[in-house]
Amino acid sequence: MRGFRMDLETTTRKFGDLVERAANVLRALAAQSPLQRGGAGALFGDGKA
Repeated sequence: MRGFRMDLETTTRKFGDLVERAANVLRALAAQSPLQRGGAGALFGDGKA
């Protein structure tokens, strides 16, 4: 059971990194689009709306 738990933690961490990377990409794309700047800023709460 210990091995499974370690695998689960590793998978969760990798998934978290992937989500964080995807969020960064979305933020970068949103920052380049003047139409979505306000909406994306409000959505991600970075205060640049």
